[in-house]
Amino acid sequence: MDSKKIYEQLKELWDEFEDNHDKFTDKGNKAAGGRARKSIGEIKNIIDNLENKICLLYTSDAADDS
Repeated sequence: MDSKKIYEQLKELWDEFEDNHDKFTDKGNKAAGGRARKSIGEIKNIIDNLENKICLLYTSDAADDS
């Protein structure tokens, strides 16, 4: 997945999180709280995968420099 697609996916998930978080905090909608938590979990998974890919690239570049 290229960085533009990752950015768009993160932005979409963040917008969903904000919308549901507001519904949860302002109106007390418990289902919206669950949806907000789900969005944050998906964001975390994307970030973790991206971090792993970056680390692999960094370590392979470091090995190439040796």
